[in-house]
Amino acid sequence: MPVKFKNHSMKISLKYSFGICLIIGVLMLLSCKTNSTQLQENNGLEELIIKSLNQKPIYISKLLDDSTYVVIYGNQTNDNMPYFFSDTLNQIFAAKYEPKSNRMQKPELIMQDDYTYLDIDSASFRTTNVDGIIYIYFSSHESFMGQAVLEQTVSFYLIDVNNLSHFELSYVGEPSFKCDDCIEGDFEIDAKLKKNPRVLSYLMQQSRQSKEIYHASTAEKDPMNSLNYEEKWNEDNSQDNSFGVGNAEINTPIKTTYYKTKLLDLNDGSAVSIENDDYIVFTFFRGNLIGFDKRKELYFPIIIESCSLGCSKETEFVGDSLEIRYESDITYRISMNDLEFDKRIGL
Repeated sequence: MPVKFKNHSMKISLKYSFGICLIIGVLMLLSCKTNSTQLQENNGLEELIIKSLNQKPIYISKLLDDSTYVVIYGNQTNDNMPYFFSDTLNQIFAAKYEPKSNRMQKPELIMQDDYTYLDIDSASFRTTNVDGIIYIYFSSHESFMGQAVLEQTVSFYLIDVNNLSHFELSYVGEPSFKCDDCIEGDFEIDAKLKKNPRVLSYLMQQSRQSKEIYHASTAEKDPMNSLNYEEKWNEDNSQDNSFGVGNAEINTPIKTTYYKTKLLDLNDGSAVSIENDDYIVFTFFRGNLIGFDKRKELYFPIIIESCSLGCSKETEFVGDSLEIRYESDITYRISMNDLEFDKRIGL
């Protein structure tokens, strides 16, 4: 289970990759800014918990009712490889620990997923009061192994310290050029959260402070803003060519929009270009096709796509048409004269 525990204040991270994982600074995992029990204040506590779990915990709460702690930890480690987790399965548990009897109570499963990288920020852990109930809060970031699936998830959790029931607010999206190291997408709100509006409100408030998800300003929410050119193209053409393997599905006539902004600057990597008397077409590797109208001096998207395998392509002007040849031997021809442009011009 590739897992990384981040502590922004201490710059500590544990990185796992396909079962061959290196952990640095585990003893400093607990954040200075949380309500966690510090080792220097309670000698031997973590050692007792390690013996009980046969592994190091992710987080230890403050003392509850003078008798128990809440311990959060991951899957069982391999005895032959201390601090190494299983190759493909991520699990996070919460359990109550009684130091007087050295007993770990039955754990509750907080999250489970497989074939993903799991990144937990230890600095996010804290105890909070929501509607009179004490919870432990933390956040995580999940991404799939390999390159086939681009989707990532940022989750925000509340765990009830009394019964260890939990709430989870997930934000699912893909890496975005609109911000650094963040994803853009939508929240997934389950029925349990909808029935608990105050809990939902708290988790939404925490999500607004997260740097791992994209927060659009009022101006950036304008569909004619160039930052939204990909979303507008997808909506106008009723398509979403974002996938791991394969070529884009191209339905004609293509609907597109002129922009004053140089759309090339909103794409990663370098582009290969072809041109005729009227247009320059820029092709990004396994990415978008962007056109430039020489007469109007405006940019416009021709195809929006992103993938990791099987979608390399070449382009060529054939008369008034643009021919697109994918490495999968699929070829499309788009008549440049048949492009349907929005009457409005994007910023």
